[in-house]
Amino acid sequence: MDLDLSILKSSPPDGTEPKHANSVFNTALASNESPASPTRRYAKRMTQLVESQNAELTILRKELQECKELLQTRKKRTKGKRIKLQGEFVFSTEEVLKIVREAEEKPKAKRPRGRPRKLPIEEVDKLQEDEEVENSSSESELDLVDCVARRTRSK
Repeated sequence: MDLDLSILKSSPPDGTEPKHANSVFNTALASNESPASPTRRYAKRMTQLVESQNAELTILRKELQECKELLQTRKKRTKGKRIKLQGEFVFSTEEVLKIVREAEEKPKAKRPRGRPRKLPIEEVDKLQEDEEVENSSSESELDLVDCVARRTRSK
């Protein structure tokens, strides 16, 4: 049982290599009676700790890579001056100036976001309100008489 020490120098080793090396190390410690039992217990716990930390590190690296890819897709521009000027290295020519002016003049109409707003209530002057009340009071009295007459007839 020969330990491969190159694993200790490799930056992040493959998932199966440290596990195999740790199992060889643990069997060597178990077979050889020279180290004291606290040393063996410490070595066994440390190998378990290294394996769990390596697994957690691998998971975190994968999550970080996914988050970076997501941010790159969000940052990618799809419209505007930067897209129209992509590939242009000399910005002082008239063609480039024309492209920039066209991009600035024609912004795309955006649709409104969020919930539609209610229209504000219109305020009516006090004089107009009084006139409307007087006009509607005579009409409402007629309507009220009709309602009373209809109710009595239906019974």
